[in-house]
Amino acid sequence: MSDTEFDLCACDRCGDPCRVARKRNPDAKMLRHAAVPVGNCINCAVAEWFVVTGLRETTDPKGLLLPHIQEQFAAIMKMSKADGKPAEINWKKVVANWNLPFVTKGHGRTAKRESFPDAKGWIDEVMAEAKRDNVIDLNARRRRAN
Repeated sequence: MSDTEFDLCACDRCGDPCRVARKRNPDAKMLRHAAVPVGNCINCAVAEWFVVTGLRETTDPKGLLLPHIQEQFAAIMKMSKADGKPAEINWKKVVANWNLPFVTKGHGRTAKRESFPDAKGWIDEVMAEAKRDNVIDLNARRRRAN
C-alpha cells in the first residue's frame, strides 16, 4: 500500500467512515490522523476539539456554519499543523452530531485522545501564535463573561 492510500474504519462516535493514513505528521497538535483503525472521523474530531479546549459550553454549534468562523478554525488548524484539512470538514455534520456522546473507553483499552496528542501545552502556544498573527482570540468571549 502506498503512502497516499489508507484503511477505513467506522467512527467510534457517529459511525461514519474515517481513514487511517499511512503517514501522519508527528508535529500535529490537533486533528492528527489515527495510527490504528480506531477513533473519530474528522467531523467528530472537530467537535471533540471544542470539548478539549473548553469551548463547547460557550459555543452555539449553528455558528460553526458561518464562513468567517470556519476561516478562523482553518487558521487554528494551520497553526497547529493539523493532519486534517479544512476542506475535509463537513460542518453540517459537525453541527448535526454536536450532542452525540464521545467514546472514552473501547476496544479493550482506555481510549487516548489521539486527535489531540498534547492538549495540555498546545493551546497557549496556538493562542500566542494567533495573537501574533492577528487572529481573533476565541477565548475572549469566555473571559469577558467571567
